[in-house]
Amino acid sequence: MELTVFQANYDEAYKRFSDLKAGVDASESPTADDYKSLDEAADAVEVAERSLDEARHRADRHAELEKRRANRSDRIGAPAILRSDKPEYSIFRALKGALAMREGKPFTGYEAEVHQDMLSRHSGQAQGGVFIPFSTVLQSRSINTTNAAGLVTTNQSSSLIDALRANLITRQLGVTVMSGLNGTVSIPRKQAGTVAWVAEGTNPTDQTLNVDALNLTPKALTATYNITRHMLNQTSYDVELLAETDLVKAATTELDRVVQVGSGTSNQPRGITNTSGVGQINNGANGGAPTWAQIYAMISPVDSANANSDKRGFAVTPQLLAKLATTPKAANTAAFIYDNQAFGVAGYPILSTSNLPANTGKGTGTNLSTGIYGNWSDAILGIWGDGIEVLVDPFSNGPANIKVSVYVLADVGVRQPAAFCFCSDFSTV
Repeated sequence: MELTVFQANYDEAYKRFSDLKAGVDASESPTADDYKSLDEAADAVEVAERSLDEARHRADRHAELEKRRANRSDRIGAPAILRSDKPEYSIFRALKGALAMREGKPFTGYEAEVHQDMLSRHSGQAQGGVFIPFSTVLQSRSINTTNAAGLVTTNQSSSLIDALRANLITRQLGVTVMSGLNGTVSIPRKQAGTVAWVAEGTNPTDQTLNVDALNLTPKALTATYNITRHMLNQTSYDVELLAETDLVKAATTELDRVVQVGSGTSNQPRGITNTSGVGQINNGANGGAPTWAQIYAMISPVDSANANSDKRGFAVTPQLLAKLATTPKAANTAAFIYDNQAFGVAGYPILSTSNLPANTGKGTGTNLSTGIYGNWSDAILGIWGDGIEVLVDPFSNGPANIKVSVYVLADVGVRQPAAFCFCSDFSTV
């Protein structure tokens, strides 16, 4: 109901109460029924008053939300200049601007304004490219086949940071993504404390809670892909969408890899398999085929460490997933380790990714695959700043091709190493 309706209900209830009260006050001997009617009228006023107050609060809240939506500068990764009353931001035009700057030509327009606004806050980190805010709205296109077949419609969909998250296999498994970071980030990491029962009237013994910290520091990632000059000069929405997809994929592929197997050396984040304290099982001197018992050998230590959440699952190579789908749980049974009806293993989700090694050698074993099980929310991917920097090189790949480099600051940390277990020597042949 509109606010005016609640106001009218209140006014009507109060008028009836006022009229009844005036009648009772004027009567020399009001009856019990008169007082009962007056009390009921007073109750009705209070109900109408509460409804009116709630309606006013709701209207004020909605108005405030609409105001904040119209001025979304408080959003993570949203420069103040990126407002709803400004023109639509185009990643394609930003790439053209980066090319113009590299060729000594002027970079103008709305994307140039956003770049300058971000550059003022990233002067110590700038590499000479164009800054693109994480809050940039990517476009989704759909074909309207109902009203006008073949008509292309444009709908605003997810932001760039949302697209980065969505393209991460590890994010789908539950990895915690923290964006908009600034400086070194220290995340408290609580170790298990001790408990005790005490008799009535007895003071408990002080217990020590062991707390250390997981420190994340920004590390520079540069991912590269190619685009042709002819493509960059297109005005098609579909071509721009392809460029946006390539830009996102260039960064997410490597971010996904380092979350899982980052070495922690040569300026690279340290991923799950190289973190001290993460569990590992071995398949003998030469590796070996996966078994149902080995799957539970990976699950057991994680569950025993109380890493219980709905973010537990497996990441495996495509070769290992195929092997699990054809390996029986036990002899003479048609039940396989990978349940293709539930798309999981032992009741947990499983996703395959080529970012995990499938060519490890051990003893006489070759092309061995890696699989990871864990509570993925205990792995943290940190992303710094409010955007990415894009650099273009129009010279290295000939006059017709342009090399595009995406520059991102990120780091990886495992908050609870005991929440993971992996095996790197599964045979898939």
